Amino acid sequence: MADKPISLQKLVNADKDADTLEQVTSADKYTTVVSRLGRQYPSLAKALQTIIDAGGFKPYSTEAELKASVPVIVPSAAYAFDTKKVWLWNGLAWVDEGTSALDVAKLYTDEIDLISSINRTTENPAEFHNSDLLDSIPLIVANGKILLAINQAGKILNPEPDLIMKKEIQDSSEDFTIKAATATIDLPSAEFHNTGDETIIPLVVSGSSVLVAVNNNGQLVNIPPEPVDYEFHNDAYIPEKEFNETDEQGFILPGGASGALDTSKLPYREKDLEKGNLYITNDVLHVSKDYNNDFYIASVTSTVFSTYAAIYAIIDGWMSQYPDYIYKTLVGNDAWNNPIYKYEFLSPRFVNDGEETTITDGRTRPPRILLNSGTHGVEREAVVSSVMFMNDVVNNWQKSDELAKFRWATDIIFVPIVNPSGYNANTRENANGVDINRDGIAKTQIETNLFLSVLDAYTDVDFCIDHHNSFDLSVSQRPFWVGVEGAEAFVMCRELAYEMSCYIKKEFNMYVGANTPSSKISSHISTSLTKANQTQHGVTAILLETPRQGATNIMSLKNRRIHNQYALFKTMSKVRKFILDKQFKDVLA
Repeated sequence: MADKPISLQKLVNADKDADTLEQVTSADKYTTVVSRLGRQYPSLAKALQTIIDAGGFKPYSTEAELKASVPVIVPSAAYAFDTKKVWLWNGLAWVDEGTSALDVAKLYTDEIDLISSINRTTENPAEFHNSDLLDSIPLIVANGKILLAINQAGKILNPEPDLIMKKEIQDSSEDFTIKAATATIDLPSAEFHNTGDETIIPLVVSGSSVLVAVNNNGQLVNIPPEPVDYEFHNDAYIPEKEFNETDEQGFILPGGASGALDTSKLPYREKDLEKGNLYITNDVLHVSKDYNNDFYIASVTSTVFSTYAAIYAIIDGWMSQYPDYIYKTLVGNDAWNNPIYKYEFLSPRFVNDGEETTITDGRTRPPRILLNSGTHGVEREAVVSSVMFMNDVVNNWQKSDELAKFRWATDIIFVPIVNPSGYNANTRENANGVDINRDGIAKTQIETNLFLSVLDAYTDVDFCIDHHNSFDLSVSQRPFWVGVEGAEAFVMCRELAYEMSCYIKKEFNMYVGANTPSSKISSHISTSLTKANQTQHGVTAILLETPRQGATNIMSLKNRRIHNQYALFKTMSKVRKFILDKQFKDVLA
């Protein structure tokens, strides 16, 4: 059968109908479409909005099925039967409208059970009281009201019995909370049980341990069963309670009346304190170090320090721990076959990581300092304090940023004893009766030549420090004394001497009455080792003098060691900065 021809009018009508269909499916939710025959149809979006406005939304069997769907209309609502939740489509994702009716019901039931478990008095060995709330500790709180507390006599208190009701918890605008006790408690009127009840409500907690709880039978449970002998403190417990404001029972008040620690009762100096005591410097709290060890209490005449072999043994011990950091070299033996060693404490170097632009040449080398002591054998304190400083660099570098720089960013060449025969004999001169520090130019002694040869092994030592001890603490020889030559080094040493003068007055209360400095600056002795190092090798060298043993009763042994070690630490810090500043100037020149 032949197809009938389509008239022009039918084609026109079909085109109009297609336009109507397109408008129905794509127009917004406010549009009503009029057809070719004059009939009105809402757009699809408007039809769906009408359904939503009427309170309808699409149901889904599972929440997963709901989340996988993509509604056409924004916003759209849907309900998941498995979780009992209503979800809202915001155009990009489904949004959880919050707690489901099921969750609300569960929370309400749990709160009822919680109160029920506390009110349960099947055996009821705990005695409850409704008075005497003074100094009580809240245990259970709801809506800012105490439902259960414990007083200083250990009695469990029910301050307002009518509050422990379902409606009070239901209407509470705050979470129902259980609070841990924060003070030492005796419980003379409470009977404790060590039963293994699975459901308990913690009352007293220390860390993760529940010390006291209430079980389902209303019994007080001691978990674990050992005696409750813990000491409880308020939030910010500080060991030195005598420096805090406390109540009549001795407990620290939160923040105190003035807000915190009463620093007016703290000492400002560490020198007379035992280990662990608090003191304050520059408004910073510190804890006193342990000074009860050989470095601070052993005499230089004791076996710990009395021979050069004992000194070498201390440093050798570090070297065995850090063989990739400390290196030992025999410089030579004196006329009596006593060895003179140098120890190199070498910081790590930058390494080539494969990049062609990596810089690893001499420009990246850290500052290099030569430190020596024991030039005069009787000045053993200089040797001991130098070893103490190096011990801090090796073993205590984590305690300060400056020590960390000496450990990881400074090379230190250490010659602990220049004059071994004089050190063992506790004499100023060597066994020949020659003062090595007056032989720097004449070079008549083996020790002199061996020490001066140390610099021959290097072309890049930046600074030399020769550590000595002065003989007393008289006006002419102060607790800190530095010898220097050269304009730039003098400026550095002048600042160093002034800072040490301030330190001595502040920390040791010396020369406070008189308006005189407690340090001094001098030039080099023309025949000294420092003079020889500076003139023969062109390396800046300074002389450092600190108090020696037995010279005075003004400073105790411990305080002298504290002072001498700090003096060397301060000098080394200044020298390191001096080297870096000079390198900076050289680069700019």
